[in-house]
Amino acid sequence: MSSEDMYFDILGVNTNSRNYQVLKVILEILQDNGRSPTFAEIEESVNAEREEPFSKQWIYKCLANLENEQMITVDRINKPIRYASSLIDVRKGLDRLVLQRLKDLEQRRKEVKQEIDELEKMNTYDFAYWLVDRLSRGRPPLRSGIIEGVDNIRSAISFELCEQSKSGDIIRMSYRSTSIASRDTDSIPLDQMLLKTTEKGVRIRILDYQDKAGIRGGMASFWKILNEERSLILNSLASNVLDIRVPREPMPFLIMALNTEKAFIFISNMCDPESVALLHREDNPILFDNMIERFDRVFNGGKSLNKDIYDSITRYS
Repeated sequence: MSSEDMYFDILGVNTNSRNYQVLKVILEILQDNGRSPTFAEIEESVNAEREEPFSKQWIYKCLANLENEQMITVDRINKPIRYASSLIDVRKGLDRLVLQRLKDLEQRRKEVKQEIDELEKMNTYDFAYWLVDRLSRGRPPLRSGIIEGVDNIRSAISFELCEQSKSGDIIRMSYRSTSIASRDTDSIPLDQMLLKTTEKGVRIRILDYQDKAGIRGGMASFWKILNEERSLILNSLASNVLDIRVPREPMPFLIMALNTEKAFIFISNMCDPESVALLHREDNPILFDNMIERFDRVFNGGKSLNKDIYDSITRYS
């Protein structure tokens, strides 16, 4: 390494970079000729000892990089255009780069602190997703299995149904009182999160069994939703985007399903469940198809509650 290279290395310049090769040529021509070089002179010097010369586009890119870093100055007033630099310019340019790097590191420090704060608030389900996302740079497709714990179940349904659904999708629910309360009393009721999917064109079909335990578990969130989403509820009922029916025959299982792709099967109390089974059709197509077929048959034979609910809301609110 030459003494000049050693000096640049001390300053923090990567002497193996292409930008440095162009910068070095500019400084050498300035020292030898006492004037700023033109592009033609830079191109000639850079390619003087190369078997495969660098292209004009490549050299222009390096010059643009050096100018952006303020390590060279460009005289565009006179023709031909000339490029100049000095060790002082290089040092100032490096100082600016260091300052910007420190700002970037400080911003990253703040982002990391915020990420840590969010991680401390996560439940097991969300943390598992975050960890896989961090390792694989993408959420993996969920497989069928058991999800345990109210908060984990709530997070799973929120992601799999509310976030993953899109316009034209159908959410089937064999229960209305799906509050599934979070430990955080200020959190949005799951009913409300599901209802909001209608704003992006999702259709919701609900079989309302009016189970007593379910009503007790869901009434608080029902009135909260009614107060905050009255207009959305009325519009959804009127357009049948939200279709609520009373079944004329029982359902042997309680489900929440997205299209004919995946479904949550409730193993315990739907309002305060201890565990649910997440089932993907591809893992058990016969069971899944029978379950959806049974839901649709019961739903189609049920009595619509839309008009009664719509009239009640408009009459008493």
